[in-house]
Amino acid sequence: MDEFANKSSALSNQQRWNEANRDALYQAQENYNQKRPIMSFRPKTELLEWLEGERYQDENAEPESDASLLNRKLEKLRLLEIQGF
Repeated sequence: MDEFANKSSALSNQQRWNEANRDALYQAQENYNQKRPIMSFRPKTELLEWLEGERYQDENAEPESDASLLNRKLEKLRLLEIQGF
């Protein structure tokens, strides 16, 4: 029973720290966003159809996420460009 009480108080301590240090949290998030910006775009319909055909499925027959698919394809393109294609 003490395990649950300790986890609960640790969470409330974390929440109190977050509220007391909102500026530090905001600055940390801004720094993270600058290092890893989010890119947003709308691919053409033809590209979306092609990407759907290229999407892998895992061992549970779950489709690959959009981010995983795009990262895999961009990495392949990067390697091809390095090779001079």
